[in-house]
Amino acid sequence: MKLLPLAGRGWSDERGWAFRPLHEAGVEPARVGDVHLASLEPGAVRGNHRHPNVTEWLLVFGAPATVAWRAPDGAEEQVGAGAEGPVLVELPPGTPHALRGEGPGTAYLLSWADGEPETEKVAPLL
Repeated sequence: MKLLPLAGRGWSDERGWAFRPLHEAGVEPARVGDVHLASLEPGAVRGNHRHPNVTEWLLVFGAPATVAWRAPDGAEEQVGAGAEGPVLVELPPGTPHALRGEGPGTAYLLSWADGEPETEKVAPLL
């Protein structure tokens, strides 16, 4: 799992921020097999699954969230995301992951993958 820093990318003004997430992730739009937007209320958890066949990117924004994943060696790790602005998370194929909204307010996840993802449930991370 890796966090892709977004500072200095895209643009912002008095209205807020904007950037091209596929471009920043290095993904050709023709290779995208799935795109979805989800909300995450404070305390709610999404994920606790993995996609064995695709890389998935998650743009976390709107409110703080915790991102948890299981590394290839089995170690479980967590990082805070979205408190200082949008964060782009890259999850290699087969990486178990979950997210929890930390509030206040609703966090949002814009997700896309480089193919049509298969989803397998995993032991809960959050």
